[in-house]
Amino acid sequence: MEMARTAQATAQQQGYLWIGAQASLAQASILASQPQGDTEQAMRLLFTTMDIASKIEAKPLLAICHTLIAGLLSRNGDSLGATAQFRQAIGLFAEMKMTRQLDSATAALSASGNSLQ
Repeated sequence: MEMARTAQATAQQQGYLWIGAQASLAQASILASQPQGDTEQAMRLLFTTMDIASKIEAKPLLAICHTLIAGLLSRNGDSLGATAQFRQAIGLFAEMKMTRQLDSATAALSASGNSLQ
């Protein structure tokens, strides 16, 4: 986690947006994967990553963030928010023809008890 923080700070300081976004995503992923992880911090990092991804037009990174946010929301009982995030991710994956990720996000949406309809 400390290495990701350092990478993010260094990349941000030197203007390397893509590397900074990847480091933020790594931190958020670590926090999200921990059973007692800091959900609020993970969400802040994901929204920071989404902001950077939007600026540099990195749609795959944006879609991954939507998927991770959906998982966090679902884990915390916010099924409406999770569904909205999964739909955003699915739309982006479909637009980019990222079929493996599209199938995974669609399956996760279905597992949460919702569908695209």
